Amino acid sequence: QLSDILRSAQHNEITRAQAAIQLKNAIYSKEESVKLQYQERWLQIPEDIRNYIKQNCIETLGTETKRPSQ
Repeated sequence: QLSDILRSAQHNEITRAQAAIQLKNAIYSKEESVKLQYQERWLQIPEDIRNYIKQNCIETLGTETKRPSQ
């Protein structure tokens, strides 16, 4: 759902920025032990859903109207 919000230009920039931050925090950590857990959790998600999330993120690039972009 976060990637859907991020992709949709209908949402305002604050909502999209928060979705981007929450999505990033759900899949990445600087702490090594947590990072490994997040990687394992990501790989347990079915591949079609992972690809859907990735595609939504890619389609988001270049759509922001303010700088700096998220």
